[in-house]
Amino acid sequence: MIQYWAEGHFEAARQLNDSVWHGYGFMVQGQTELCHGVAPLQELLDRACGVLHGRLLNDVLQKPTDEALLHWFLEYREESQWSQLSITTGLERGMVWSASRQVLGWRGYRFEAAHQLPHVPAGHPCGRMHGHGFSVRVFGVYYSEWFAEIDRIWGELVRQLDRTCLNEIPGLEIPTSEYLSQWIWRMLVSKGISVTEVMVQETMSSGASYSGIDCSIWKELTADSALMEWPDGPLMGHTYRLRTVLTG
Repeated sequence: MIQYWAEGHFEAARQLNDSVWHGYGFMVQGQTELCHGVAPLQELLDRACGVLHGRLLNDVLQKPTDEALLHWFLEYREESQWSQLSITTGLERGMVWSASRQVLGWRGYRFEAAHQLPHVPAGHPCGRMHGHGFSVRVFGVYYSEWFAEIDRIWGELVRQLDRTCLNEIPGLEIPTSEYLSQWIWRMLVSKGISVTEVMVQETMSSGASYSGIDCSIWKELTADSALMEWPDGPLMGHTYRLRTVLTG
């Protein structure tokens, strides 16, 4: 099954509850299989973003929360049969709607830590003690207090991870991204918070995720190439990105 994906952006201001007026650079990403190529999907997102760009969102929506904005995009065109739609507000926060009609919130976090991976082949660079700036993204079934609760719980949990050697933490004797995503998931769920998935990235080109059932690891590769879109057409170029995923 081929999924088509497109991304749109808009800048807008809003006021929530009794807060001051504030503005964001919003990003919207959509996926669908019911599309004749990427171009129609991109045009749809661009038109929708154009309606909101440079606007005061309170003039469009009575209460322009992240969830309300997500549903506004879903309803913008009836013929757009999304398989997934997400909106990002700021750098480390967003919401996702899937074809199962479930709305998820997500929050992104970072921590800095050292680790060393046992059982790798001799001479492998990860066999040495080294470190990363780890990125973590936590997804959960959205409810009104979810963002506040996950921030509070993460604030307690990150004290065990930040500026440490992960190998010394009980349960992280093999501190790969896939084991780390499972460890974080278990620790969060034990606090009673809704968590559907935890994603961990060591680098910009690799990462792992855990859903409580399945664990996935992925690796990204890029290629820079020239092409002609049609015979005798002008030369152009792209950076192509390939992501391979292994799930078990």
